[in-house]
Amino acid sequence: MSKRRWRASVREKATPFNEIVACYLKAAGDLRDVVKDPEARYFGARLEEMSLVPLGEARLGRLNLEEWLRHSRKGA
Repeated sequence: MSKRRWRASVREKATPFNEIVACYLKAAGDLRDVVKDPEARYFGARLEEMSLVPLGEARLGRLNLEEWLRHSRKGA
């Protein structure tokens, strides 16, 4: 039987990466603390605060990260 695929655009404000990771871990039942490390690398690159956000206009969806995680776990 195939898994139900739930697709959605995610609506979100620019959020620090450590907060996104903490939100995902909480949704997965993992209650460890996530600590921001300004010296950490992302695939070897040093990131600036706005490195992982779109430049200019972004296509925003109807869901925020928490809603998307809730819906995606239902179909798992």
